[in-house]
Amino acid sequence: MSFIDDMQQGYTVERLLNTPWLIGGIYGVSDERMTPAVVLDVTKFTQATHYPNNRVMVPGVVLGKITATGKYGPYDPNASDGRQTATGFLLSPSILVPAATEAQSRILLSGFVQPAYLPAASGLDAAARTALRNIVFLDV
Repeated sequence: MSFIDDMQQGYTVERLLNTPWLIGGIYGVSDERMTPAVVLDVTKFTQATHYPNNRVMVPGVVLGKITATGKYGPYDPNASDGRQTATGFLLSPSILVPAATEAQSRILLSGFVQPAYLPAASGLDAAARTALRNIVFLDV
């Protein structure tokens, strides 16, 4: 069962914290220097891809920092607003308020990630892997 399936079936704590791509799980990254709070620019995300049930932003998406605002959006190698440089991974699921343009979340800046378990639309590519110097990728 995928994270998307979990989101469509309900919002239990176990399902919201389903991060098989993160070695050690969400509880293994408690240092706030590795997982600081960030503000997401919801207008930069695509509903069908990043929050398919219209309420929860999917963790595991590669993020980039928007230079003009300091907010975060999905990494996009073709962007020119700062998101063309991968910064980290969306760590925590964010519950979206209807019509909101911002959401609070946490970003994973340093840790161990299994790419095979990332969501299909994570955005991870070769350039993102290079930019994410503090992430150790465990390809199994």
